[in-house]
Amino acid sequence: MIDIKLVEIGIIISVGILVSCRAGFSPSEPVHAIPIDDNTISLTYWSVPVSQNRISDMKSDFGENIIYTYKNMNKIGRLDPETNIITEWTFDVNSTISGISIDLRSGLIYFGYEDMNKIGRLHPGTNIVTEWALKNNTTTDSSGLENLVFDSPSGKLYFTAASTNKIGRLDPQTNMVTEWSLPGNSTDEANATFASYDPSSSDLYILKNTSPPGIISLDTLSNNITKWTFPHNLSNITSFSRGFDGYYFTYENISKVGRFDPLANNITEWTIRDNVTGFSDGGYDLSTGVVYFTSAETNNVGRWIPYNGITTEWKVKNSPLSLTIAPSGSIYFTDALDRIGRIS
Repeated sequence: MIDIKLVEIGIIISVGILVSCRAGFSPSEPVHAIPIDDNTISLTYWSVPVSQNRISDMKSDFGENIIYTYKNMNKIGRLDPETNIITEWTFDVNSTISGISIDLRSGLIYFGYEDMNKIGRLHPGTNIVTEWALKNNTTTDSSGLENLVFDSPSGKLYFTAASTNKIGRLDPQTNMVTEWSLPGNSTDEANATFASYDPSSSDLYILKNTSPPGIISLDTLSNNITKWTFPHNLSNITSFSRGFDGYYFTYENISKVGRFDPLANNITEWTIRDNVTGFSDGGYDLSTGVVYFTSAETNNVGRWIPYNGITTEWKVKNSPLSLTIAPSGSIYFTDALDRIGRIS
């Protein structure tokens, strides 16, 4: 059992953030699979306005707009692939935007500040920003909020805060914040690289890469927690996403895809390549049951099908990095040249 605390917050609504728009589009080109077969894709690139400051977080909304943030900047950007228009919102704060999560029902964008004790929400249609300030400073300090997961069915936002070893939940309708303090004195417990919420079970799963790497699940109804440890202690996890039959993940320097099944209480792994090259990022397409991945070292974007074990890879350019899957099934990724790419 873990401690729960309700936190008083203050709400701030601000208008007047700086909004800028531009187009940055490169014509699409065909790319053949490796080895060459019938799996030919179309590859399209968009250049973001700020160069030499890599995109740190990227997600797709329901309309397939790509929402992103930069490393070490107070900006949120949006790419509209249909019009090729890129819109960026610059916030009048001296803090980096540290994470984003999207309400797929309304398109509202939730975010955290790296150096501030606040949660923010941007309305892209009106440019209005709403902020929830945690007055007692128990949830975040200089390390800020780390992982934001918005559960659209319940309308609640979950987040982690390693600096205080806590998991939090914000209800924007009631302005109530609930905190769960993880057991132990180490902030490593909440030092999560990824987080995912399962609305069917009300469980929040967080993945931590600190030694030993593992998964912590929080049952938000019973307040119980469970821990699992990964088989490989020497490789960071680069992705963690919910699938039909568990949570799929990829390793940084091991050529494996893993699946964590909380119901069966086990971890299964599959070797994807014969070499030792790992993956930069990965993701699970809930519409098809397929795992996608990027590999910066080999300049590949790949697809692995769990139910038949077939792997297909496409050669791209300039070190593909982070990855997100749009509702249409299109795969978006970033690269070392500060571009957003799409394979479709």
